[in-house]
Amino acid sequence: MTEGGQSLPGSPAVVPVARAEWLLAFRLLSPLPILLLAMLALRCWVAGRTDLEADEAYYWLWSRQLAPSYFDHPPMVAYLIRLGTSLFGDTIPGLRSMAILAMIVSSALVYALALILFDNRRTGLLAVLWFNMMPLTAFFSIILFPDTPAVMFWLLSCVGLGLVWRCGRGEWWYLIGAATGLLLLSKYTGIFLVAGIAAWLLLSAEMRPWLARREPYIAALIALIIFSPVILWNARHGWVSFGKQFGRAMDVSAEGGLANMLGFVGTQAAFVSPLIFAFSVAGVAVAAVRGWRSQEASWLLLALSCAPMLLYFLIHALSAEVLPNWPSAAYPAAVVAAVGAFSPATGSPRRYWIGLSFQAAPWVGLALTLILCTQMTMQPMPIAAARDPLNRFAGWAGLSSETRAVANAQGATYVATNDYGLNAALAFYLRDLTVFQTSESIRYASLPPVDQALLARGAGIYVTTLALDDFPRMQKYFDSVELIATIWRSRKGDPIEPYRIYSLKGYRGGLPSAPVVPTRLTLRDGHAAAMQSG
Repeated sequence: MTEGGQSLPGSPAVVPVARAEWLLAFRLLSPLPILLLAMLALRCWVAGRTDLEADEAYYWLWSRQLAPSYFDHPPMVAYLIRLGTSLFGDTIPGLRSMAILAMIVSSALVYALALILFDNRRTGLLAVLWFNMMPLTAFFSIILFPDTPAVMFWLLSCVGLGLVWRCGRGEWWYLIGAATGLLLLSKYTGIFLVAGIAAWLLLSAEMRPWLARREPYIAALIALIIFSPVILWNARHGWVSFGKQFGRAMDVSAEGGLANMLGFVGTQAAFVSPLIFAFSVAGVAVAAVRGWRSQEASWLLLALSCAPMLLYFLIHALSAEVLPNWPSAAYPAAVVAAVGAFSPATGSPRRYWIGLSFQAAPWVGLALTLILCTQMTMQPMPIAAARDPLNRFAGWAGLSSETRAVANAQGATYVATNDYGLNAALAFYLRDLTVFQTSESIRYASLPPVDQALLARGAGIYVTTLALDDFPRMQKYFDSVELIATIWRSRKGDPIEPYRIYSLKGYRGGLPSAPVVPTRLTLRDGHAAAMQSG
C-alpha cells in the first residue's frame, strides 16, 4: 500500500528493494555454492594426482631456505609454499594447498569488488561464477605459480581502490599500499597496476582531489617498504632479477610478428575460455569508454586496472614470445567489467544473441575447465604425450625413480644436472641424494654450496636432456665421464622426452660452486654450508 507514491511504514505487502534484490539473486544463483564446492573438490583431486611441474619444484627449492628475493621472481611464491608444506606436509598436496586457498580468497574478493562498484549482489555472484568457470582459475588453483598470489593481491588492491571511491575514506589507502606491496612481492607485473592507479588518479575528475591529500603518498610509501627487500636483494646481486624480467621489455626474437600476436590472442581465449575472454575484452572497452566519456570513476578503475597489462603484452607479442600466464592477474577485474557491462542485473541493453552468449559463457568455461582437469589426470584425448602441452605435469616421479635406480647401481652419492627444471624435479623426488645444478648458481643464491669433499670422495651421475647435453664440459672436472644409460620421462608408458645419464668418477676439483637442497628448513643466514642433503 502506498500514499502519494511512498511506501507505508511496516506494510507487509511491500518488500524492501534491497531484500527483494537479495532474494532474486539467491533464487537464481542458489546452486552456486554447491557448484563451487564441487569445483573445489575437483581441484583438490587434480592437485593430488599430478606430478609437480618443473617450475613448481624450482619454487619448492626456494622455499627450503627463504630469502628476500630470487633470480626469477620476488619471493611470495616461496613463502606460500613454505607455509603450505609446514601446515600440511612436505608433499605435493601440501605444496599446492596455498594455491587452492588463494583462489578461494580471490573468489571472495571478486564478489566484494563487483558489489562495491555496482551495488548489486546478483552482479557479484555472477562475477564469482564467471571467475570460477575460467580454466585460468582452475589452473592457478591446482598449480602454485607466482601468478596465483598475484591474482589475489591484484584483486585486494582493486577492492581497496573501490572502497576509496565508494566511501571516500582515506584510511582505505593504507590497505591499498599493503596490498600493492604484497602484489609486487608476488610478481613484477604488479607494476602495471601501479601505473593504472596513477593514471586513475590523474584522469578521473572525481578522484583527482586525492592527489592533494597525503593518504595516497603514504600508501605508496607502505608499498615501497614492503617491496624494499627485493630492491636490496637485487642491489646486492648486480640487479640480475630486475635485468632478467624488465629486460624482456626490449626482447626482439624470431618468434615475434603478427602471427605470434594472433597466436597469443588465441591462447588467451583458450586459457580464459573464448566467450568469457570476448566479454572480458568488450567489458574493459565499455569500462574505458564510460570511464573516460562520462567520467565515471568506477568504470575507469576497472579499465585502468586491466588494460595497461593486456595492451602491453598484446603489443609485445609482435616482437617476442609471450607465455599464456603472464597477463593472468588482469583477468579477474576484466571479468567484473564484463559482468557489470552485460549482465541484465545492471540494466544494460543487449541484443538477443548477446544475451544468449552471456548466458552460455560460464558453462562453456566449465566445459573447458573439465577438459583441462581430465586431460591433466586421465588423458582421454588421444594426443601423444610428447605433443601434449600438459605433459609438463607428468613423468617426473617416474624419471626420478629410474634415476635413483641408476644411482644405486653405480653407488652414486650425488646427482649433477645442467637444467634448473630437471634439477628441481629430481631434488624434490630424490630427498636422500645430493642433487645440484652445475651451472647458473645465481638461481640458488640462498642455498649453501655443494661440499667439494663429497664430490672428491664418492662417485656420482650426471643427468641431462639431449638438447642440453654438454658432457665435454664435465670432462674438465672428472677423470671419467661415461654414458651409462638413456632413460625417458613418460606418461603411462607413452614417452615424452629422453635423458642421458653419465657416470662421474675421479673428481679433479674446480667445478663452480653449486647449491644443494638443505634437509633442514632455514631462513637465509649465511652459515648454511653444513646443511646439505644426502
